[in-house]
Amino acid sequence: MVSDHEPIPRRVELRTAATAARILVSEVGMRLSTVVMAEVGVAQARGEPFRHMPAPVDERERLCRRQVGPAVLTQRALRRWLGTERALEITREIVIAGTVIFLEHAIGPLERDEVMSQSPEEREAMVRRLGERFFNADVRWDEISDKAVRFTVERCRFPALCEAGGAPEVAPLLCLGDAVYFGEILGTVDLVRPHTLADGGDCCPFELTWRPEDPGRPSAS
Repeated sequence: MVSDHEPIPRRVELRTAATAARILVSEVGMRLSTVVMAEVGVAQARGEPFRHMPAPVDERERLCRRQVGPAVLTQRALRRWLGTERALEITREIVIAGTVIFLEHAIGPLERDEVMSQSPEEREAMVRRLGERFFNADVRWDEISDKAVRFTVERCRFPALCEAGGAPEVAPLLCLGDAVYFGEILGTVDLVRPHTLADGGDCCPFELTWRPEDPGRPSAS
């Protein structure tokens, strides 16, 4: 069983599963949703979609498989019933919602005043904590200033896992979830990310530029 002290707490997984179920029901109805969820559950019990692969080499890969596996299996099940295009549309909605839920847990609020009020040592410690939560990625932090937060994902395990699971088209959907969270949900930054590893780039460069503060909102300092 997953505890609340793990990188993916049980409450986050339950919320993600409940959100996915609501989306499925709204898109395809209760009957087909039940069939798809049953197929995904049976496949997971059999060790899919990574049963043919060697055991994870480390804890980070284990967590990545646990996070991306349900999306791959859902897309595969939907594809069998609805065809590739429609399956991808629904999986896109599910993956974006799930990515946002995870990032809300992993990152939470990101306020300029709060970040910049910290000492250099405190900011460095914060960066290390955030980097550890991106267990799918090897992250290089490039800048944390009063103008921007910039970091580069030099390696991401998700594209290879989606490929191995037979659904490479799922990997770019995870990137869309990042864009929605940082660019829309977070509300304090604007995201520039010209390319990603999932779409063939050699890295994922994130530049989060602080938005002008709302004069009606109290300062965090």
